[in-house]
Amino acid sequence: MEQSSVSRTAARELAFSLIYMTSVSESDPDSILESFFEDEYYETLSEELRLCVKKPDSIQLEYIKSLVSLCFINLETIDEHIRNNSGTWKPERISKTALAILRMCIAEMLYMEDVPVSAAINEAVEIAKSYENKETVSFINGVLGSVAKEIKASEAEETLVTDDGEHI
Repeated sequence: MEQSSVSRTAARELAFSLIYMTSVSESDPDSILESFFEDEYYETLSEELRLCVKKPDSIQLEYIKSLVSLCFINLETIDEHIRNNSGTWKPERISKTALAILRMCIAEMLYMEDVPVSAAINEAVEIAKSYENKETVSFINGVLGSVAKEIKASEAEETLVTDDGEHI
């Protein structure tokens, strides 16, 4: 088995950085992913970003690419969850950093079955603490907690439906 060169936490933070970069530059996520991990470019990043000291192995690289791609493929659904759970705040009013953290975590909660919801939220809040003020971190935590309840309620409702689509 290939040994991981970066932790899941570091891979998640790299994914957040790429989601943020994509939303700020409005570039195609695939082209950003491709160029970001090219050896020549990635090696230059180690001087600027502590996360880039080690290059992700193939397993973590797949996780990062999958998370970033899922985020943008499902952007409308993810942003709908943000809108439904952020009170009066529309995604356009939320800082790009907070929005990238929210999008990343919601993508994990909705589309990555091997990631426990609580772990995704904890990691997102920890990342937020490095980039945002306490109020924004609380906002992110609140939105993600509401989304988690929404997902749990939806899953509970699905289990109440029989194979032929009738509610029990």
